[in-house]
Amino acid sequence: MKFRSSFYMIMLLLLSMACTDEGPNQEPQLFTLNPLGLVNTTVNQLALKDNRLYAMTTKGIYVKNINEQGNFRLLGFEGENIEDAVIFSENDILVSFRDIVFFSEKEPALYRTLNGGESWAKVENNFGGGEFPEAIHDFEVHPTIPNLIYATGSQVIAKSSDTGVTWEPVWG
Repeated sequence: MKFRSSFYMIMLLLLSMACTDEGPNQEPQLFTLNPLGLVNTTVNQLALKDNRLYAMTTKGIYVKNINEQGNFRLLGFEGENIEDAVIFSENDILVSFRDIVFFSEKEPALYRTLNGGESWAKVENNFGGGEFPEAIHDFEVHPTIPNLIYATGSQVIAKSSDTGVTWEPVWG
């Protein structure tokens, strides 16, 4: 009973503070959110590298220089689902593609560019180690060993030290 009466007292106090004739309290605005051109797009992952923000989305991979005005620009895979990416440099990027259409004939795959998205090449790899290709859902680069990549799939966590060609299971 004591808890209930305390609860009601706190609620009345909060309501009385909110119901003043002065209107709502105006807090100073700490920041604003501005759209950057990824309207009606699901962002799967974000990565920041050398003042460039990369967005892996359901409609491709995009990049934006955070020190400049303007929107994101498409780097590749227009209309395709890019799960995640490893940004080695502005020119060297590894991405994970997974089709989100049920019963699609497109298999999950890794692609790499060495020229900043001008062209992409499929990376033949053994991720998942099974009979069927497994999609990579997330990448992480080791914090002190830049060529060591960890990745997760639906049923495996693996590591690669050769930019995603050979994967060694850590779990699964």
